[in-house]
Amino acid sequence: MEILINERKLDFTLEKEENVGEVIRGLEKYVQKNGNIIVSVFVDDAEVRLDCDSEPFTSDVNEVKKIEIKTSSFLECALNTLLTMGEYITTILNEYLGADLIKKYDSIMEGMKLIREGLIDVLQSLDVNAISVLRGDASLADTLLTLSSFVEEYDRKYVDAEGAARLESLLKNILAFIPKVFGWAMVKNFHNVSFDEPKVFVYLHPVIEDLHRLCTTSSGKFEKIGTHLQLGEDKKALSDLFYITELLEEIVAVFTFVKKTAPAGTENVLKEGGGAEKVFHELSAHLREVETAFRDGDMISVGDILEYEARPLFDTLAEVVEKIHKIVARR
Repeated sequence: MEILINERKLDFTLEKEENVGEVIRGLEKYVQKNGNIIVSVFVDDAEVRLDCDSEPFTSDVNEVKKIEIKTSSFLECALNTLLTMGEYITTILNEYLGADLIKKYDSIMEGMKLIREGLIDVLQSLDVNAISVLRGDASLADTLLTLSSFVEEYDRKYVDAEGAARLESLLKNILAFIPKVFGWAMVKNFHNVSFDEPKVFVYLHPVIEDLHRLCTTSSGKFEKIGTHLQLGEDKKALSDLFYITELLEEIVAVFTFVKKTAPAGTENVLKEGGGAEKVFHELSAHLREVETAFRDGDMISVGDILEYEARPLFDTLAEVVEKIHKIVARR
């Protein structure tokens, strides 16, 4: 049996595979190792659905002469999905909301659910955190919650004029977020992309702007965690702590991007004051102390470590973010 991937013959030896489906699953694991996914399958030159229970997939390997698969990178597929989503939202805005809302109810609600699920899947594929993608003071995470609330509310009743106005505003908001998601995706997945310095600044500018705003508004959470614990509001404290942890992961991702792409003017920023990496190590050590104190039920130590040890280190990282932000803003 001949096997081709993107028109190139593969040196593939059958082991225990008995049917086409088993061969495809083996090929799927093979291409995933290279950051790709299967987008289409041809069995003896006939395209078949990617359904392992379908008849072609259950065919005996000895009855098949050729299997050909076409692949695409995870990044390319996710970005294409993002662009398609933008086109779909535009279609809803132009064709559905101006029509008979009752007649279009099923299409509108199905569309909202597809947009919500598709956006969540795309963000996960691109390793983009919705809390980090901002428009003004609102995050994409806030918008996703609003979308979920809308779907829940109107899943049981028709979309009226007020609902249509809310939906139009919501969809336009999501549409405006798409370029921001694209920028974060480029920064998070830079190792799979090649671009020159001008494009580095194009993608970095909105991302570092978001990150700078997040750092500016998040420093106070270190003190608030201690206050929440004193008031017995453990859930709020854990929520804020989880938020800070996620924010630190975003800082690491952006600093890694800056370090690897070295946009002009930023070469020495990450090395100042002993280096951002050293600060991260110290901060991580204190957060491990916080974790231990939580397990021991020592909430006083949790509050003290966060406010007096961790917060100054976080503020140091925030200052580095601010410096990069100023450099990028001048471009």
